[in-house]
Amino acid sequence: MIATVLLIAFTVVIGGIVSLWLSTLTTTTTGTVGTQTSNQTKCAGAYIKVDRVASSLIIYSNPTIESITNITAISSEGITVIVTNSTLGPSQTGSAPIGRAGNTSFIFKGLCRGTPIEGSCASTDACWV
Repeated sequence: MIATVLLIAFTVVIGGIVSLWLSTLTTTTTGTVGTQTSNQTKCAGAYIKVDRVASSLIIYSNPTIESITNITAISSEGITVIVTNSTLGPSQTGSAPIGRAGNTSFIFKGLCRGTPIEGSCASTDACWV
C-alpha cells in the first residue's frame, strides 16, 4: 500500500517536471521564432545597391530603412575586396578601392538584423562604367 502511494506520488512529480519543461520550451521557442519572423519581415526589401564600378573604385549604398552590417565584397576572380564601410545605416554610402582588370562582376554581402542580403554589379549592368 505504501509502495503504491509512493509510485503514484513519484509519477505525479515526474509529470509535473515534464509539463513545466515543455511549457518553458514552448514559450522560449515561440518568442525566438516571433523575433526572427519580425526581423525577416523588416528586412524583406533590404539590399546593398552597387551604384558604380569604375576602373579603381566601387561606390555602394544602402537605399533601405534598415542598417546593414558585416558588409563584404568579392570579385568574380574570388578576391575579397576591402570595403571602407562594413556597416551602412539607412541612405549611407561606402566605397571600395579596386583593380578592375580581369573582373567581370562584384558581389556584396551583408546582414540586416541577422538576415543575409546581397547586391551585385556585372560588366553588363548599368552600374559598370
